[in-house]
Amino acid sequence: MDRVTLFCSTAVGVLVFALAATPALAQSDALDPSITAEIIVTAQKREERLIDVPQSINVVTGRDIERFNLFNFADIQKLVPGLDISGGTVSLRGVKFNALSLTRPTVDIYFNEVLSERAAQIQSQYDVGQIEVLRGPQGTLRAGTGPSGAILIGTRRASLTDVEGYLMGSLTNLHTVNIQGAFSLPIVRDKLGLRVAGLYEKGRGADVRGVVNDIRDRSETWSGRASVAWAPTPDLRFDLVHQELDADAIALAQVEGTGEFGTISARDRRSVADGANRNGTRTSITTLNASWDLPGHRLSYIGGRQTTTYDLVQDLDTGNGLLSTPFFRLPVELYNNTVSRTRVWTHELRLERTGEHFWNYRVGIYRQNTNLDARVLIDFTGANGNCLAAPGPLAAFGLPCTQVDTSDAPHQIEMGYFTTHRFTFTPDDIVEVGARRSTTPFGNAWTGSASYTHQFHDDLSVYASWGRGFRPGGDEQFLIESNPQIPANEFGYRAEKSDSFEVGVKGLFFDDRLSFTLAGYYQKFDGFISNVQGIVCTGNPNGIGLIPGTVFATRDGLPPDGTNPCGSGSLGPTYNGDASVRGIELDMRLVMMAGWTSQFTASYANAHFDNAAIPCNDYNGDGEPDTNGIPAVQAGRYFSRCNSRASLGSLPKWQISANTEYSVALGKSASGYIRGLVNYAPSAEDSNDGRVVPSTFRADAFAGVTFTRLNASIEVFGRNIFNERTRVAAGGPIFSLFGAPTGYSPVTVRRPREVGVLARVNF
Repeated sequence: MDRVTLFCSTAVGVLVFALAATPALAQSDALDPSITAEIIVTAQKREERLIDVPQSINVVTGRDIERFNLFNFADIQKLVPGLDISGGTVSLRGVKFNALSLTRPTVDIYFNEVLSERAAQIQSQYDVGQIEVLRGPQGTLRAGTGPSGAILIGTRRASLTDVEGYLMGSLTNLHTVNIQGAFSLPIVRDKLGLRVAGLYEKGRGADVRGVVNDIRDRSETWSGRASVAWAPTPDLRFDLVHQELDADAIALAQVEGTGEFGTISARDRRSVADGANRNGTRTSITTLNASWDLPGHRLSYIGGRQTTTYDLVQDLDTGNGLLSTPFFRLPVELYNNTVSRTRVWTHELRLERTGEHFWNYRVGIYRQNTNLDARVLIDFTGANGNCLAAPGPLAAFGLPCTQVDTSDAPHQIEMGYFTTHRFTFTPDDIVEVGARRSTTPFGNAWTGSASYTHQFHDDLSVYASWGRGFRPGGDEQFLIESNPQIPANEFGYRAEKSDSFEVGVKGLFFDDRLSFTLAGYYQKFDGFISNVQGIVCTGNPNGIGLIPGTVFATRDGLPPDGTNPCGSGSLGPTYNGDASVRGIELDMRLVMMAGWTSQFTASYANAHFDNAAIPCNDYNGDGEPDTNGIPAVQAGRYFSRCNSRASLGSLPKWQISANTEYSVALGKSASGYIRGLVNYAPSAEDSNDGRVVPSTFRADAFAGVTFTRLNASIEVFGRNIFNERTRVAAGGPIFSLFGAPTGYSPVTVRRPREVGVLARVNF
């Protein structure tokens, strides 16, 4: 039986049993209502039942995070099909975001309602109350106007009434240690409360090891958070949160193939580079949420200050073909170091009408002040980062030592002015419209939203909605400066606009034991912004080539001789291309019987370019992307372009997630439980080079005992229990700067099976 059949059979069997168990559901009085009806969200900046919000939303509750040991922010994608968190980026609905495009993300992340840096949030997580994944443009109420959605992270607030907290620790066979805890104390009952939380985690990442050195993957994270809640009157409340995080990681560039260092398979988890990718992230974030209930209105303020320092060191010579021959080799790197410091201050003030009225309105203003200091050092001279003081041996061949410093860049001020209006024509028919005017240094735009909801009864509704997304355009100053042989007008990209249309149905059945959302959508992009790396170029589009209609990928358009590379050998241009997305999403939560709960979630997204001319490697001039052959460029161009209907990234079109938990009493003072979480995604094609990323089937399992009187639990868990080692990314052959194949190709493989133990105590 193949994996698709196994997964689908299991899922169908669970649902059939659920329907058969309906009579038992009606008789049970020991059910957990948080599974279905009582999930409250703040997607529209007001507290509402999940089933009452006219948009597709996935909720990962604090209970979900605890049940499935979602220790890292990226782990939430296990419960949210169609969400991809990898390579430091977040993508949704089939639209892959490439951070190298240097534009705004397609999915924005909010920490306690404050727009946050990706690097600050794609980390280990702890003491989280709830995470909401909002699908589709959110360009009316929120500062980010990305096209694909938003993720809201809400930390647990300080309690004004109870002393509470927890302490948890886990250890796995992959030497991953996670220790975290929190403690909340009401200092003045009903008036003032304090909560402190902390985290320590270390591990071995993907467990890749070096062939030419003793380096191996590793990571370490420290973080602490303090939260203060103050309610001086019943109508006025302040929530102040401050968090510090320090994360360091070493991640080697894994390869496969046969070259100077022998034959290496993907399962070997080996790197042949002389250097390692070192990533250090330091973040400090403070948020303030305040609300004041006035007669018939509410005045709210959301403010934040965050500083993120990001230090990335890379050896771009991942095939180790630089100054390496059968007779000698020097341990030199294609060194790249990016150091950035981002400081952001945000303020939002809004006034809304409260209560039940025919017309409820809301107006607000948003201000963001961003200061970015960045320094990029490229050392291809072989000095391994010291070329400014003493250039390395490759400087004689004209290879670059370049530093770009933007420490004197001015502050960027962005403003947003927004309003929403909700009309309750009947108790069952609601129309809501909204608009936002955004002004940025890169361009101004109007975005907005509209929705219509009809309720057949309190537990069944249908809706239709529209939303507009926007991402500003920009230039590519670094490419312009580092590639003087190519005219500046070959680089740069215009603003992107998109319109999304969605229809859906939400409901509760079987005495609120079953909740579901089913939604379908279509989104059209005018100038989708993306980026592609490794595009070969020429400084002379009228040069010569081996094949008619092509030009050698060199600075002068002549055969490569080691002294005439085009810039650093290849480009990473950002570009525009018209595109569209069609999809459907389903989320079901089910209480089968007392002690047994399940969830089934599925997503389908067909996201592709609409015959757009995008940068590509076309070595034979036939207009189709190539991964093999002697690097060349289409004649008459500085870099090739191919008409494409390829996907917007190497993401599978459909994905499925299912989880279940069964618990049973073990006497009067203990209970036992088992949990399962499975994910399936079919194969996907990489839009850059046509390579196929294989399908994946991943399963996690958990079993433990909860001691009621001690309010503690002990658990054994396994991640990737079938030891799935599927490639999650792969690339074409790696060439040296002199055009010689190294015999290796980049590859990334999922983490191996991981088994661990966990202990937790609540108080």
